[in-house]
Amino acid sequence: MIFCLFILKTRSVLLAALLLGFVYLFIERWKLFLVTIPVFFLLITALYYFKEDSADGRLLIWKTSMGLIRENPIFGLGKNGFSKNYMIQQAEYFQANPGSEYSLLADQVNHPFNEYILWLIDYGVIVFSIICYSIIRWFKNIYFIYNIDKIVVFFILVASLFSYTFKYYFVIVILVFCFSNVENCRLKFRIHVPRRMGILLILIFVTTACSMFIYIRSEIHWKAATNSIMFDEKKYLTLEKELNQISEFHHDLAYKLFEHGEYKKSIAQIEKYESMRVNYDVTLLKAFNFTSLGEHHKSSEHFFLAKYMVPSRFLPKYELFRIYKEIYHDQEASINIAREIDQTPIKVKTDYTISVKSEVRKFLKEHKTTK
Repeated sequence: MIFCLFILKTRSVLLAALLLGFVYLFIERWKLFLVTIPVFFLLITALYYFKEDSADGRLLIWKTSMGLIRENPIFGLGKNGFSKNYMIQQAEYFQANPGSEYSLLADQVNHPFNEYILWLIDYGVIVFSIICYSIIRWFKNIYFIYNIDKIVVFFILVASLFSYTFKYYFVIVILVFCFSNVENCRLKFRIHVPRRMGILLILIFVTTACSMFIYIRSEIHWKAATNSIMFDEKKYLTLEKELNQISEFHHDLAYKLFEHGEYKKSIAQIEKYESMRVNYDVTLLKAFNFTSLGEHHKSSEHFFLAKYMVPSRFLPKYELFRIYKEIYHDQEASINIAREIDQTPIKVKTDYTISVKSEVRKFLKEHKTTK
């Protein structure tokens, strides 16, 4: 079993196994428990260095997320609070800390890689405390290590410290099974359901099933529309009635509209997307829409925001360089952004990044500002 855990190379699983072993020693081998305390903390430290870059990336996300928690610690920011605000918060962090060691590690973030931080951001301390209290009451005491259902839940809860476990439906199913399978919670009697209540439950089930059918059908039609060579705007607008709550649908439609020169309509779809989440790619798309409309002030604002969202990316910096140089003819601003591009390390070497580096270095050389 230990060998299999190492093969998985998942720190959360290894940590859960360590904690479980630690609790077992505390119960059964008190003296050995005292001896292994230093070893335990040494192993916890080793887990950090097991995948250091990945760990540092998560530390950046958690550190940045603290700012979102402070905005409304009691009640949270509401549904989609994290997805609507995190990338803006990350941009503000790098704007305030331009030389941060995390610059190369930062990327597009859709989840804090910690379910508990997500709960705190979205729903606040009150809901978070209720959930934690319920979980602690369910475990009752440290003797949960002798109950297989509670061990499984324990592993899932530890994994939730470092991942997005509740995004997977099968994890939810496992949790429901484990919670209902504990000896004290087993149903040992048949529940009598009144006839009217039974009819109501059947109606709810049928309504839910019909809604799911319509939703799945719309998803299939959306996929067909996405893969189609011809863009059918009317079909997309019809699908929007059913898929209005799916952010990626608005992203897809915004991109299609941009490709077909419908820049204002594209921006309208992006704003619907941004009511649910904000990310680097959509911020760039919005900037390109404003560029195409000739609204360079707005486009430069969004390129500037994207530049700080993911500092290692060259595209927003290069587009700002072009605007300052070719539209505003601002030599000082052009030189400053060119220097920034020149000093940005290449995370992934591509023809584009090499070309951009070459162009700005030539520009700097022409203006005799090369250091």
